[in-house]
Amino acid sequence: MPGRSAERLSLTHGAISRAVRLLEDELGVALFERRGRRVFLTDAGRKLAEAVRQGFGVIAATARELRESGKGRPLTISCEPTLLMRWLIPRLPQFQALHPDVSVQLVAGGGPVGFEGGYRPGYQAQRFRLAGPLPCGAAV
Repeated sequence: MPGRSAERLSLTHGAISRAVRLLEDELGVALFERRGRRVFLTDAGRKLAEAVRQGFGVIAATARELRESGKGRPLTISCEPTLLMRWLIPRLPQFQALHPDVSVQLVAGGGPVGFEGGYRPGYQAQRFRLAGPLPCGAAV
C-alpha cells in the first residue's frame, strides 16, 4: 500500500507510513494488517476507505454541479461606445471562435469606474489575447 500510494501522491514511503500510523493512533484502531512486506485492509480500514470514497464522490459531484451552474452566466463587458464599436465588436468573432461556450453581453456605457471596492465575488478576470493592434494608450 505505501509503495503505490507514495508514488501516486509524490511522497516518500516513510511519509505515508507515518501518516497511516498517526491516523491509526488517532482513531485507536488498526487500519491495515501487516504481513511481511504486504499490507491488507482490516475491517475498520475497509469501513474508513468506503466512507472516504463516498466523501470524495460527494465532493466531485458538488464540484461538477457548481461548474455547470456557472456556465449559464454571460460575460458582461461594459466600455465606451466608440471603443466598443471600433475595437471590441470587430474582434468579437475571433473571441467567440476561441471560446464558443462563453456567452458575451456588451454594454455601451461611459463615465468613471471605481475600483476602490476591491474584489467582488462572482466576477472572474482572465487574460486573453486577440490579434490586431490595440487602441492608442491601451495596456495589455
